[in-house]
Amino acid sequence: LTCFQVYLQRIPDKFVRLFGHELSGVVNVKVPNCQAWKVGLTRNQDGLWFNRGFREFMEHLSLDFGHFLVFRYEGSSSFSVFVFDKTACEIRYPSNLRNFSENIGAEDSEAENDGKIPDCEESEIIVSGFIDPSEETKQAFKAATLLKPQNPYFILVVRPSHIDKRCMRVPTGFTVKYLSHASEYVILGTTDGREWQVRSIWQKPCRNLLLSKGWSNFVTENDLEEGDVCVLELIDDNNPAHPVLKVTMFRAIEYGVGGTSN
Repeated sequence: LTCFQVYLQRIPDKFVRLFGHELSGVVNVKVPNCQAWKVGLTRNQDGLWFNRGFREFMEHLSLDFGHFLVFRYEGSSSFSVFVFDKTACEIRYPSNLRNFSENIGAEDSEAENDGKIPDCEESEIIVSGFIDPSEETKQAFKAATLLKPQNPYFILVVRPSHIDKRCMRVPTGFTVKYLSHASEYVILGTTDGREWQVRSIWQKPCRNLLLSKGWSNFVTENDLEEGDVCVLELIDDNNPAHPVLKVTMFRAIEYGVGGTSN
């Protein structure tokens, strides 16, 4: 379990049992547009809690009752956070980052004065959906993160909705930065040279980009299953209306006991 969901400030007990020993008194919290905060932790008899800096984090993102947060643990006391509003749409993350470092205290003295964590790689945008994965999926995901393409990319963990609903939502951060001019369709290509034309639909008011008609054919013809991991790399943006994404697949079944890596 490397992800968890929070409605308040208390970190779930199961996560604390597995990873609590790795967490320092201050953790890094990062949203998909690469803005980051340092947030203090408090341990007491009731568990482990976010405290100093967390209120400012919530206020900056205008979080309210009904918002839904998914935290993904990156190791080294760092979390990636994905935020969804009351309509289940991922929010548009504010761009202006204020100074929150003064709320953390002396234990934060090694941080830069502006409270920011060094910028992350532009391509490190992950699709939410990595919740309570199998061991095979975790290993496939680990292999996918080692790929590190030179071009912008995101990682997709295949969930039942990607198969049953015959569509896939591109991460908002990636869409806004790289696919804002996509119109009518995108091209999905595989490493063996095959290509699929997949219809792209803009979902308002969230500004989400959905891959719909043609996505089901792509899934079926590539035998994608729940738990598989795909790296989608933007390899051709010369025609912004019809971008080309190269898909590299990491099949969970190949990372099971006795399985071989891709």
